[in-house]
Amino acid sequence: MKSARRWFAGGLLALCLFLPAGLVAAQADVLDQACGENRNASVCKDNRSQDVDDNEIFGPEGIMTRVARLISIVSGVAGVIMIIIGGFRYILASGDATNINKAKSSILYALIGLVIAGSSQAIVVFVLNRL
Repeated sequence: MKSARRWFAGGLLALCLFLPAGLVAAQADVLDQACGENRNASVCKDNRSQDVDDNEIFGPEGIMTRVARLISIVSGVAGVIMIIIGGFRYILASGDATNINKAKSSILYALIGLVIAGSSQAIVVFVLNRL
C-alpha cells in the first residue's frame, strides 16, 4: 500500500512539474499557426521579436532548463545512493529471505526511478528545444 502511495505521489509531482511545459509548447504551436495566416497581428510581432536565446525562462540557459537539470541531477544522485544502499543491504542480509527481498526491491525501485528521471529529462529537453 505504501508503494502505491509513493508511485501516486511521484506521478503527481511529475505531472505538476512537467505539465506547464507541455501547455506552453501547445500555446507556441497555436501562435505559429495563427501567425502563418496573419503576419501583421500584434501577437505575431511579439512572438517574432522574442528570440529563444534571449528568453530568460525557456531559453538554453533559462530558469526552466536549469530547474530541469537540477531535478535530474538530484534524482540521479539519489537513485545511485539508493542502489548502493540496496547493495549493502543485500550483502548484509545474511541469507534472511525478507531482508534479501527488501534489498532487491529497493534496488529495483531505484533503477525504475533512474529510468523515469532520465526519460523525463529527455522529454523536458525535447519540449524546451521546440519552444
